[in-house]
Amino acid sequence: MSTGQRYDLYSHDFRVSTHEMHARMRDESPVHLQPGLDGETPIWFVTRYDDVFGLLTDNERFVLDPALALSPEELAERRRSGAIPELDPRVNTTLLDLDGADHRRLRKLVTMAFTPRIVEQLRPRIRQIADELVDRVASGRSRVRAVAPRSPS
Repeated sequence: MSTGQRYDLYSHDFRVSTHEMHARMRDESPVHLQPGLDGETPIWFVTRYDDVFGLLTDNERFVLDPALALSPEELAERRRSGAIPELDPRVNTTLLDLDGADHRRLRKLVTMAFTPRIVEQLRPRIRQIADELVDRVASGRSRVRAVAPRSPS
């Protein structure tokens, strides 16, 4: 793990050479910690496939719910200190915020809703929406409005 090197991941240069920068990070610092945009919040960058796969499949050490990794006393102390904010359960109970059995249950529902056949049926509508948005940006009318999804026919 490296924390000495700092990559300017928010610059114009990064945006025009993203692939090259990621290759450099994989070579020089495959697991990298640096402050985010605010200059304080630590952000971890894991840049190699095997490391990412290991992280995403290790449900013992890498969890989203701090209650799974900390004792009740540690959790209470970190919440008191503000290190772990109290979050409204209506906000942080999405598929991306859950671990273990709850994550698998929601993922199974999503997987059933996005089978290859259903995604293929959605392709024309997705293309239409994308084309409309690109046309708006190209014509200078870049204000984007919410687009209501249509049911696949």
